[in-house]
Amino acid sequence: MKKKTLYKTVVTLEFLSDEPINEMSLEDMVYQASEGDLSLRTKDKVSDKPIIGKMAVKALAEHGTDLEFFNIDSRGYDTQDDDYEDE
Repeated sequence: MKKKTLYKTVVTLEFLSDEPINEMSLEDMVYQASEGDLSLRTKDKVSDKPIIGKMAVKALAEHGTDLEFFNIDSRGYDTQDDDYEDE
């Protein structure tokens, strides 16, 4: 069985506005930047690194993403691998 590899990319976004941006979601902020009155630029690509197995499971939990979305089990194994054996 092989451990699942995901890729974690961190990007810094910078917004400019006439007023403080309080409780606006990122989705709304990006929409306002393309259709409204916010300015946006991608400032930095801080990292782009592989995360494997249990580290990928932990990252998915932090994101609130279901393990099945990336075909990974709770041990960090790729459930699409031909040699995969369920727990």
